[in-house]
Amino acid sequence: MKNRLKTLALTAALFAAAVPAVAQTATTNVTLYGLLDVYVQHGKGTATGWALQSGGQSGSRLGVRGSEDLGGGLSAVFTLENGIAADTGTVTQGGVFWGRQAFLGLSSKEWGALTAGRQYSPHFFASVANDIFGTGVGGGFASFVTTTVFRVDNSVTYELPKIAGVLGGSVMQSAGEGGAAGTKATSAHLRYASGPAGLSLAYLQRNTVEKQKLLSLAGSYDFKVVKLVAGWQDVKNLTGALGAADDRREVWLQAAIPVSASGTVQLGAAQAKASGATGKDAKQWTAGYSHALSKRTNLYAIYTQVDNGTATNYTTGGATGAGPAVTAGVDATALTFGVRHSF
Repeated sequence: MKNRLKTLALTAALFAAAVPAVAQTATTNVTLYGLLDVYVQHGKGTATGWALQSGGQSGSRLGVRGSEDLGGGLSAVFTLENGIAADTGTVTQGGVFWGRQAFLGLSSKEWGALTAGRQYSPHFFASVANDIFGTGVGGGFASFVTTTVFRVDNSVTYELPKIAGVLGGSVMQSAGEGGAAGTKATSAHLRYASGPAGLSLAYLQRNTVEKQKLLSLAGSYDFKVVKLVAGWQDVKNLTGALGAADDRREVWLQAAIPVSASGTVQLGAAQAKASGATGKDAKQWTAGYSHALSKRTNLYAIYTQVDNGTATNYTTGGATGAGPAVTAGVDATALTFGVRHSF
């Protein structure tokens, strides 16, 4: 009897030890990933000087993403992504630890994906898809000469499944918890992509004091010898402040010219034209070069100039790095040299 009890106890112990191991191998597949981007900048605005910055072409980050196969083509998915200032070791996105992304949801190849949390807006995805500079240094979205809303808290996003392999998109709605101005947002993005051609239509609205509304149409075509990108955007109530008179039209034109198997020249121009207001226009000019050392590491050199109106103070920012300080009516220029590595 004692031997039988010992056998049963030993079997139970082995089973208890084995179950967590089996569960672990059968659950979520987790990937740790990241990117570091550091650059040296010589900038001129209200003052001239050198600076070491993080987040030139891309924001430095450390993230965890995972998925679990639930069967029948359905998966649970999540992403947690922390923004890093690689020059100081501090947290970006205003100090929010998982400030880049934090969401959980369900994904199906047949039905699309439904996710909830802190997420990029569909309007942002349209912007980055139609920006040679990827909303990083050199582009209008980094300097804010052109406008997007990067992330939305407390949001639910539905990503459409691809239609005929060429048409996709997403819609987002945030809860607007607390009722504070700007916390509630609606956004949508419809994109056609086939071979060398791409076209995006995007919209975003926020519950600012005067509702901010962005409507954009942008596209690209890759001719192999040069890739061209052009975009147009109508902006209502840029700041959302009462009586700010900051409606405007934005346009941008860019080109990426491969000059070798590893090197690409990047050119860009952007303009914001205010409606019914003086001094609120701005222009931007950019020329750059990116050189791939490998699939995960590249060097870049970019020169950017922002011509401000008498009432604007845009500067040559990066993905998260800051450009030289400027006051209203002062132009900004910057020459940047950087290295980017993803893992």
